[in-house]
Amino acid sequence: MRMKKKLAAFLCMIMCVTSFAGCSAEELGYLSMVKEMSTAMEQSTTTGSMEMVLDFDVLKDFAKDVAKATDATAEDIEMMDYLFDGMDGKETIKLTYRTQQDMKKGAVTVELDAVYNDKAYDFGTIYMDTTNGYFITGAGAYGGIELYLDLMSGMYMDHSYIFSQEFKTELKAVLTSTEYIQLFSMADMGYPEDMLGQFMDDDMMMNLYDGAIDFYLNALSDFSTNAVTKVENGYSIELNGDDMADLVLRFLTYIAENPERILGALKDYMMEVGQVMALTEEELVEMGAELDMLAEEMQVFTDEVNQVVTDMKEVLATDAAGIVLDAISYKYTLLKEDKAYISDEIVAVTWNGQDVLRVTSRAKMQATKIRLFVPANYVSMNQVAANLEKLEDKYNPVRGAELYWFPADQSDTAYLSALRADFGLFSGYSQEYVSYEITEDGRLYLPLRAICDVLGEDVQWDNAAKIASVVTGGESVPMEGMIVDSRTYIKVRDFEKLGYTVEYLGDEYYKYVSIMN
Repeated sequence: MRMKKKLAAFLCMIMCVTSFAGCSAEELGYLSMVKEMSTAMEQSTTTGSMEMVLDFDVLKDFAKDVAKATDATAEDIEMMDYLFDGMDGKETIKLTYRTQQDMKKGAVTVELDAVYNDKAYDFGTIYMDTTNGYFITGAGAYGGIELYLDLMSGMYMDHSYIFSQEFKTELKAVLTSTEYIQLFSMADMGYPEDMLGQFMDDDMMMNLYDGAIDFYLNALSDFSTNAVTKVENGYSIELNGDDMADLVLRFLTYIAENPERILGALKDYMMEVGQVMALTEEELVEMGAELDMLAEEMQVFTDEVNQVVTDMKEVLATDAAGIVLDAISYKYTLLKEDKAYISDEIVAVTWNGQDVLRVTSRAKMQATKIRLFVPANYVSMNQVAANLEKLEDKYNPVRGAELYWFPADQSDTAYLSALRADFGLFSGYSQEYVSYEITEDGRLYLPLRAICDVLGEDVQWDNAAKIASVVTGGESVPMEGMIVDSRTYIKVRDFEKLGYTVEYLGDEYYKYVSIMN
């Protein structure tokens, strides 16, 4: 049942993402234009810009009005002042870019620059190749991090080591020591070497676009978004917040009323997509079986979608939702001028006649002759990550380790991560999965070596005595416990023998352990 719910939710999400596509003459014309733009240019260059303006003063008022509509307490409103501390006035970010793509070779380069508060940032050149992988210049990587740090500057994180000039200088040296960094290769993602040919085969890509249009014709023949308008040389899409909410509700209702048509058309299209993605025969069979299983219990699928509609209506009926929807507006145009395609997009959140947020973008795509080259001088992301971790250890050393798990999952697996003195710029979200053991009398045992590796402790094994020990402060401390699958597990409180403070909290639903120096 859980899988059916997840699949139903996933299908609803996919449908909503593509909800600008219905089967009116305007919508099909728009889809055909997108298909033409995407497939007609074997080699092309796109130039564009994007500007985002965020007014924190208006945002504070907007957020407080939304909070008041949810019956937030005075304390809640006061807390918002704390959250917005240091955020004042307008902030503007401008991006300019130039991309070149070769569909035959599956290669794309992106030259990206930014300006924030009159300061320029060079993101260098990003190279994406479906054979060789994704690359970014070392200088560009530092430019991105520098922008992030400047965005955070002035907020409650100002005290962090990441804002010190010494750290920034060493960080720049690490990232700019090589011309390019390979973020990942196709092999890293598990794709075979011949994937390029399957992705970039012109006929297959055309077939996918044709298949998408066939899907809309077969699945959505009686549905229209009422959002697409024919204009001179192209199409326009314009919606406000209420329009968006109504569109999503109508679309979900249509799905619930036409499940067989939707699922049948979706299965045909997803199987075609699966072949392009080079799924194995076993994976294709599994995907088809899941869709068939859903189709066999159509009522379950319909009930789940109807429940989503009911829940959304309850949320949208609230005063807070009304405030948010009244503030949102969206407009997009796609025009063909001579042999070029020009798109303009505006996303705005406006409150009491003032912009909270306004994002405007413009792009021009046209066919060009280009030559792209795979970066020759590069290092792997693993090499860079190792150097970044050393840098972080220097400025933000590990102070302990934490584990948490959910007993209801019955998986005997915990999430293990390092606890540092400060927010970890490069390791703040790194986790690993480890197993734990609970004896019949309820005692908790944790994996010694995995935790000591996080803590930086040296674990040694006496094969004769069959006992592990930890060398700390020049002293070897025996750590007796239980051995499971050649791994030593010790009682959670035994880490106190090494001078750590152990905290063990939780209930039947959630368990948490911290081991602090």
